[in-house]
Amino acid sequence: MVMQRRVKMLVEDDALPAAVSDGAGERARLFVEAFAEGWRAPADGDALADHFEPWLQPDYRFVHPFSRAVGVGATAFREAFARPLFGVLSDVQGSVESWAHRGDTVYIALRLKAEVGRRRVTVHVCDRVRLVDGRAAERFTYADVTPLLSAAVRTPRSWWRILRWRFDDARAARRSK
Repeated sequence: MVMQRRVKMLVEDDALPAAVSDGAGERARLFVEAFAEGWRAPADGDALADHFEPWLQPDYRFVHPFSRAVGVGATAFREAFARPLFGVLSDVQGSVESWAHRGDTVYIALRLKAEVGRRRVTVHVCDRVRLVDGRAAERFTYADVTPLLSAAVRTPRSWWRILRWRFDDARAARRSK
């Protein structure tokens, strides 16, 4: 609930109009359309990564809620985010609730629905994406992952996958220092 309020405040802020009156606005709109399409119903982590790869700069950098490491590049997006995400979650579907941009930065509020074991969860996410020439150069994800963790705790089959994701991430964080 707190995340929903923060996202709503962020999107409703007068300093962040979603108007598309300039080149940056048009690039933002096109990126958000691709973002929405990519999250609509990806079959698996590879399908998600394949969809987003053309929309990523070669040196794309990202941080997500389960990571301490900064991922760099399309390969890291696939191996450190997309595949592990689909290893923990199934039947993933995302819908863009709203978006706004300011210059080359786009804020996208996303409702992500998925299953952990047989438990259906909804996670509200806000991605801050910096675009360069209409492609993502950097992404930072804000999310309230409490519903996901709550479902995972009650689904013992998911524990190993989540722990493995965390250990792999911790190893990557040590390597990147």
